[in-house]
Amino acid sequence: MRVVILHRGFQARGGAEALALAQARDLARAGVDVQVLTFAYDPSTWKEAMEDIPVHQVPKRHWTDLPYAFDRGAQMRHRARRVEAVLRSLAPDVVLAHNHPAPAVLGACGVKARKLWYCHEPPRTLYPRQTSPYLAEASHTGLLTSQPDLAGNLNRQIARETANNRAWRQGVTFDRDGISRLDGIAANSSYTRASVAKVYGGLRAEVHYPVVPMEPQPHRAGINRDGLQVLVQTRLEFMKNVDTVVRAFRLARPHLGPRARLHVVGKGEALEGLQALVKELDLAGAVTFHGFLPDADLRALRQACDVFALVPWDEPFGMVYPEAVAAGLLLIGPDHGGPEEILGGGRYGWCVPPHAPVALAETLCTVFRSTDAEADQMRMMALKACQARFAPEVVLPRFRNWVTGA
Repeated sequence: MRVVILHRGFQARGGAEALALAQARDLARAGVDVQVLTFAYDPSTWKEAMEDIPVHQVPKRHWTDLPYAFDRGAQMRHRARRVEAVLRSLAPDVVLAHNHPAPAVLGACGVKARKLWYCHEPPRTLYPRQTSPYLAEASHTGLLTSQPDLAGNLNRQIARETANNRAWRQGVTFDRDGISRLDGIAANSSYTRASVAKVYGGLRAEVHYPVVPMEPQPHRAGINRDGLQVLVQTRLEFMKNVDTVVRAFRLARPHLGPRARLHVVGKGEALEGLQALVKELDLAGAVTFHGFLPDADLRALRQACDVFALVPWDEPFGMVYPEAVAAGLLLIGPDHGGPEEILGGGRYGWCVPPHAPVALAETLCTVFRSTDAEADQMRMMALKACQARFAPEVVLPRFRNWVTGA
């Protein structure tokens, strides 16, 4: 059996790319002939990780696209024809698409293969209200006044939909038509499954959780009583809502011990604003921006921290949460979306509204007041729950059977 994994790009390392690679490797180990087809590829980042998996590239842009420059739908159909030509030469039995626009492009291809989509989330730019319902509600009720960049981006997306913008309409038409031609959809969480149903008129998807390495890593017991050590690890995008964690840490800091610190790992568009906020709140001596860290340095930082806190808007899953659990960290996440699902609605950590720094500050204080025994018990409960749902030996066999039709 030959399976082709179609993904929009293997360039920078990200969660979707890492998951697609893990799925490809598992299928290959099971004796499946696996090939990768992508629009963009950086061999310096991915060649070694791909091992013996062949990679084929269809450039996202090609000179033959020029006649379709002003027609989004025609441009996408032409791109699909270029993808189809490569797929025909590969003659796959199954094609598994990740990340927009790959699944819609796959649906538009007239190849005799089983067409599947692993859905991390429907495209936010095309369906802002359905994919970001909590964010849209917060904007409507005036809760984003302190986050003008986030509110502005959302409002621009909604305005395109409201105005029935031509390019937006062509993109939606192509996407809906392509998705309707797929043979199966796997969603990375129940939240994403519900988003798929809302966006695509009741279309059904199966929940197949992402695979997360869940071997427990060394971590000291209890809580650091000299000062709570709080970790944030994420791409620093406005949707990740790290500024709320910063504001909450400022409110809670007098009650978290004299050496309490907030550690921010990651880079992105929101970094400059976060650095300015830290300066404004007089937190420069208590907040460290680490940038991206090598694996060994990240492991050491996780071992030194007590709690992982991140309350993004409308996060479909969030692999950083079970990864933090495996590293021995307590969890604080939002009260909805994929993270709430990972946290079991608060059974394996604490869930707070993403727009409420006061509630998050109170939760940080609650964590610090926990006894060492209570903290260790919560860690163990979270680890067992995440291992039962996300560990490779649980996730991969079921997913492999879904892909291969076994």
